Amino acid sequence: MPRIVPPLRQMTSRSCSAQNKGQGGASEPFAASGCSDRRQAVGTKERVEFIDTARGIAMLCIVLGHLGIAQINYVVYTFHVPIFFLITGWFVSTKQGTGAFARKRARTLLVPYAVTALVLCVGKVLEALIGGGVHDAAIAAVWWPIAALYASGSGFTPMPEQVASIGAIWFLWACFWGCVGLRLLLQLKQEWLRALIVLAVALAGVFTAKIFFLPLSIQPGCVALAYMYVAWAARRYLSDWAKAWPRGVKAAVLVGAGILWVAYIIWKDRVVFVEAAPGQHWWSIVGILAGCVSVLFLSWALTKAAPKLARPLMFLGKYSLIMLCVHILEMWFIDYNALVTLATGAGVPYLIAGGAAVVLKLAIIIGLTVLLAKWAPSRKLFGFAPLPAKAVR
Repeated sequence: MPRIVPPLRQMTSRSCSAQNKGQGGASEPFAASGCSDRRQAVGTKERVEFIDTARGIAMLCIVLGHLGIAQINYVVYTFHVPIFFLITGWFVSTKQGTGAFARKRARTLLVPYAVTALVLCVGKVLEALIGGGVHDAAIAAVWWPIAALYASGSGFTPMPEQVASIGAIWFLWACFWGCVGLRLLLQLKQEWLRALIVLAVALAGVFTAKIFFLPLSIQPGCVALAYMYVAWAARRYLSDWAKAWPRGVKAAVLVGAGILWVAYIIWKDRVVFVEAAPGQHWWSIVGILAGCVSVLFLSWALTKAAPKLARPLMFLGKYSLIMLCVHILEMWFIDYNALVTLATGAGVPYLIAGGAAVVLKLAIIIGLTVLLAKWAPSRKLFGFAPLPAKAVR
């Protein structure tokens, strides 16, 4: 009888020298999971692939979630951001010292943030100069750097006035705080104290965000810490135990998670991590975790049953950091609504024009991601090892 669940116990924090040389470790949310050492077991290779598949699905859902279509958001908002936090937390370990760990996270998360924000600021100033002249360019030259330094993904009420949203790359700061916070807490010996601090930090992030939103996405980072800790604790305390379950129990757990996820989608809760808003009720986390477990299982099943179909998703998952940064730039600089309006004005039906705009959007994002993933300076910037000579050609 074929296995019905992914080999969770193999999802450990095993590392190899390639991870420490800039290829990107599994504890980095957008990097390729695991190592490229072909001497490792086939099970490890399968683990890397299905996690990259899950990342690819989640990254596509982040893009689709920014279309502003409620029916899509009811689904994707149940897992697309937290699944990155969970994957990250699963692989965080103490193999590196705290200082080295923090420096590596800063290199792989904050450097791409800074470069992307710089490109965005320069582009917005030039856009203002062309569209409105020197006066508008001068205003843009002040407010866009402020937005980049504040690093908030949403300009909602508790934000200071006149501070604009920087967009989806807020995630990089939140993930940095979550990663470093978890690594610091792993130095504690008392598990109960560690769990208590995680809970206190997460609650502080949720409730203070309703009063005043701090810069650098600190409060979303507090919530991210909780999800990372849940995954880390599950790996440490539950993975071996769960592996010993009978197949019927595993199947029941997966079916139950799927039912909870569907129920959560139907309930139409809105979990907005960018605002450190965990959901309408405390048990929203149950629906989120059920959604993430379901997507991880579906990713494993797809990778195992149809590897050729999963391969494009694995690619997008491996290079999802590049894809995120490309997405934020195209979202700020390409006015798809104007294109749709132009098309409908020429007599094209709205559904066709809107569908074509979505296809164009995905084509631009994926196309640029592929190009940047093969360009040596881009790979260095985003922390990927150089491609072999044959791959470059």
